[in-house]
Amino acid sequence: LDDFEQYIQEGWGPANKDIDIPQMRMIPVGIEVDYSKEVLNYDNIKSLFQRSEGPFLITNCVCRQTQDLLGDPCKMTNRREVCMTFGDLAKMYIEQGWGREISKQEALEHLRHNEEEGLIFRPGNTQKMDFVCSCCYCCCGNIANLKSLPNPADFTTSNYYATINEDLCTGCGVCEDRCQMDAISIENDTASIILRRCIGCGNCVITCLSEAIS
Repeated sequence: LDDFEQYIQEGWGPANKDIDIPQMRMIPVGIEVDYSKEVLNYDNIKSLFQRSEGPFLITNCVCRQTQDLLGDPCKMTNRREVCMTFGDLAKMYIEQGWGREISKQEALEHLRHNEEEGLIFRPGNTQKMDFVCSCCYCCCGNIANLKSLPNPADFTTSNYYATINEDLCTGCGVCEDRCQMDAISIENDTASIILRRCIGCGNCVITCLSEAIS
């Protein structure tokens, strides 16, 4: 763990600082939602899965294992098998014994569970998806750093942000509790989006009982 932290601080971090195209991006959750018109296939997690030929592999999240070692376990999920790889990358993981192979349907079920727990989907920034992380503010250093900023949206590769239909909003506060970026506040019994903090993850959309968020 000490070696890995040194590598991040001295190697990976500085090497990625000046790269124009970031390694990862944000895409909306919402496996069961029909996004045929609203979300491009490039940003539709279910479409990306359907286009993948496999194999599919699930592996332990190294970020959560790190927090376990530090005695500060994840606050959002008790599971450790939440990260997935596909295609050639999955083949390498299988050869190295770094995870276990699963079916496409099992992979979707794992993603659905991740979605229910409010995790953020972050695939590699490629048109052909080869991995997807399911992140949280308490374990993922990148998400934690974003949350600490006053304007996370300016430092995120994402094509989306949340909007509120005030006529439909009941001010129940579910979205506020779900938001990892503290991008939603309830004022006068109506939710409002703090756009400089919204990273377009979609976790607020799928749990809105009044369908006031899109």
